[in-house]
Amino acid sequence: MPILTAIEETLDTLDTKISWQDIARAAGITKSTLSHFKNGTELKFPTLLKVAKFLFKNDYFQTF
Repeated sequence: MPILTAIEETLDTLDTKISWQDIARAAGITKSTLSHFKNGTELKFPTLLKVAKFLFKNDYFQTF
């Protein structure tokens, strides 16, 4: 499963709503970089790890 799809599915199932802006802030990236990611550009691994830690808290190492 592509990483973007996993993130989108997770956002749909969370009890607390998290915006893409929240994800960008947590990962330390700009809205522009996030937009490029959503359109197919890959993020660097450290950035993806920050996203996973933010979304999946303690379970991030089992997600990807």
